[in-house]
Amino acid sequence: MTFDPAMIAAYVDGELDLIAAKRIEKAMAEDAGLANAVAAERALCARLSAHFDPVTEEPVPDHLSELLSRN
Repeated sequence: MTFDPAMIAAYVDGELDLIAAKRIEKAMAEDAGLANAVAAERALCARLSAHFDPVTEEPVPDHLSELLSRN
């Protein structure tokens, strides 16, 4: 069975149902290429998180907070 990049990304992001996730895990045990693709996707996620997570800790600028508080 082959898995497209979108499904691999969904697996890494924890977005697949249990059955689909188990299928990928079983296939990874038998397919080094798939295991490498999953590892690469995990590395990309870690790199992006390390880069962008600090932004989520920044305070929201006042002018944007005001826009959010308007009804």
